[in-house]
Parts: sequence; structure tokens; C-alpha cells
Amino acid sequence: MRNLLCAGVILITLLACDNDSSIPICGDLEGTDVNWVQEQITDIETREDPWGYIVQAEYKGDLVYAVLGCNPAAQYALIYVRCNGEVIEGPYNLEEFRNQKVIWSPENSNCNFN
Repeated sequence: MRNLLCAGVILITLLACDNDSSIPICGDLEGTDVNWVQEQITDIETREDPWGYIVQAEYKGDLVYAVLGCNPAAQYALIYVRCNGEVIEGPYNLEEFRNQKVIWSPENSNCNFN
């Protein structure tokens, strides 16, 4: 069950960013394939998940992304992914992920980001 949840979170993470976002995905690095981000967005939208959202953070000088959720009744696996799709393996301290900001959430989001 946990592996399935982790796989789902990774999939969501990879699909979660909108290429038309005002925040450049992976800094819009030339040659960087960020289709995995769009796939995560598509997955959240397909599931009509009002709890899911995507954050961008800085980790050891790199931009990283995570698909998170705000449903108080659910447990979420915290998985950060580099621009190339590589999952960041732990252990790590959450304080190492700096300047986190929500870069995508569904229009019907139940999350309060204020």
C-alpha cells in the first residue's frame, strides 16, 4: 500500500506543473524535459482532486518539486523530485527545502494557502 501511495505521489509530482505557469518550471532550462510536471497536473485534474497541489523549492542549489495535499483526513508521502525527474532520497531535513511556493493548484482547490 505504501509503495502504491509513493508511486502515486511521484506520478502526481511529475504531472503537477502547468507549462503556461507564470513561474518557470525548472527555470525553463534549455534542454530540460518537464513533461513529467504536466503529467502530474493532468493526473490531479483527471482525479478531480481538490486537495492536491504542486510546490517548487530550492534544495542544495537546485529547483525541486513536490506534489502535496492539504486533506486533513489523508496522509501524504513527502517526495521531492529534481528537474530531471530524479527523486531525492532521504534522509533529509525539511528545513533544507527553502523558498517553497505553490506553483499550481486546481481551480476547485480546497486548500488555503494564506
